[in-house]
Amino acid sequence: MIGAAGYTPYRAEPGWGSLPLEEMVRRAPDVVFRAFFDSARYRQDYWTSSRHPVVADASAKAVDVEVPGAWISCGNWLTGHAVAKLAAAKGKAT
Repeated sequence: MIGAAGYTPYRAEPGWGSLPLEEMVRRAPDVVFRAFFDSARYRQDYWTSSRHPVVADASAKAVDVEVPGAWISCGNWLTGHAVAKLAAAKGKAT
C-alpha cells in the first residue's frame, strides 16, 4: 500500500513488524499512516510501539493519514480507498 501510494517505507520486509524507533529519531517521517480498529475487542493493541513517546516526538511534524482498520485488513477491496487517501496526502508532505 505504501509503495502503491508513492512512498518509501522504513521497513523493506513484507508483513507486520516493529517500528524502527532509532531510525525514526535519526530520520523523522514525512507522513504517518495509521489504521486502528475502533472496537473494544482490540484494546490489547494499545501496547503497540506506535503509541511510544519517542514515536510521538519523531512524528510530531509529519502529515498524519488515518484510515479505518477495516480498509487495510486482509487485503480486501477497501484497501484501494486507503491507498488513494495516502496518495492524496503526498503533496502535503515536506
